[in-house]
Amino acid sequence: MKGGKADKLTLPKIAKKHKVPIEDLTLQLKLGIKTEMEHTDNKSKAKEIAMDHLAENPKYYTKLKKAKLEEKIIETLKEESLPKKLKTDIEIEYHKSLNPKIWLNNHLKTNVRKKLLSLAKFYFNQLDLGVELKDIIFTGSLVNYNYTNLSDIDLHLIIDYSKLTDNQDFAKEFFGDKRTIWADSNEIQIYGYPVEIYVQDESEMSGKGMGAMYSILKNKWIKKPKYKLPEVDKHLITKKVNKYLDILNKISMTKNTIKKVDAYNKVFEKVKNDRRKATKEEGEFSVDNLVFKILRNKKVFDAVRENKKEIVNNVFSINSN
Repeated sequence: MKGGKADKLTLPKIAKKHKVPIEDLTLQLKLGIKTEMEHTDNKSKAKEIAMDHLAENPKYYTKLKKAKLEEKIIETLKEESLPKKLKTDIEIEYHKSLNPKIWLNNHLKTNVRKKLLSLAKFYFNQLDLGVELKDIIFTGSLVNYNYTNLSDIDLHLIIDYSKLTDNQDFAKEFFGDKRTIWADSNEIQIYGYPVEIYVQDESEMSGKGMGAMYSILKNKWIKKPKYKLPEVDKHLITKKVNKYLDILNKISMTKNTIKKVDAYNKVFEKVKNDRRKATKEEGEFSVDNLVFKILRNKKVFDAVRENKKEIVNNVFSINSN
């Protein structure tokens, strides 16, 4: 426009002024005209406005697009991804018998065992670890009385970590990553219950917090479930769930996308570590284990995982413009 910063400047002169390739600036101009046409139906005017902006900043429209993209991501997070806080204390579901889809007279159904056994062996062979598979343990809520429609089948493949490495933390992280990759790539279900697989060190089998366990390999109970209505602090669990929802919603408002991903990862790591420790020491009905399950059942982890994926894809991709 007359009196604008690009008066008497051609595109090559602007490129020379900012010391940028003319090809890059040409792409910026095309993007700029397209952007400014949203505000005017005059292409010449749109071009003049774009030239003024580029005379000031040769990456003006790339930065503008990125800013709009971040706003869009934030709005998506606010509007549809994270669930609202719990208004009342949670309820614990507890049954008088084991799940009849999986169990018959407190013994694992033959067809279920065969399918889980073949799946576990297939998974273990794919890892190609070169160590002995000592046992395949079915654990979690579906070997207990507190199963729900959202429960999953937890299969723990038992090995001796020390046969692989002296670094226990590395082994846990490695097999944790393998579990995540498997879960993201497969949707195997037994009567509607997803199957989760994890390679566990045999030393962890003796933890006082370990609940009921059934050996798929030996086809017998290692530790039978006990019917006992749990005593849990429902108010504390609800309070902790809402605290995490508050934290995640605040993170979703962060404008720096990479910092946002890092913040999400730190929260997830804390939730998982607290759950792991509490389950080992206090068992299935520990506060932090139930907090984890509620967040998972409310699809909080899925929502944040999808948002992280969208953020990373958008930050590191190059589009047609």
